[in-house]
Amino acid sequence: MNHLDLGNFGEDYACRYLQKKNYIIRDRKYTYRKNEIDIVAEKNNQLIVIEVKTRQTAEIGEPWQSVTKRKQKEIIKVANQYVQSKDTLKMPFIQLGKSSLFVIFV
Repeated sequence: MNHLDLGNFGEDYACRYLQKKNYIIRDRKYTYRKNEIDIVAEKNNQLIVIEVKTRQTAEIGEPWQSVTKRKQKEIIKVANQYVQSKDTLKMPFIQLGKSSLFVIFV
């Protein structure tokens, strides 16, 4: 499995998991300039931006460790653009967890 296939597999898996937990998938691979949000979901009237990191081996580190401060800033920029483009009044709340980065609009 190449890098792109692995990433798509992880994102598909994440979407199925979120749907089982009653999240509504609003968008996938939302792009603004050169940056991308993997998944935009909604639950309980909150928009949640999800960065998916899929690994074949633990030898290269935990997935959350690859979400650098720079990557976090890029995700936040794209998330803000997403909110503006969808004309929503929801504001961002940001939480970094060991499983992934979530930008939650409350």
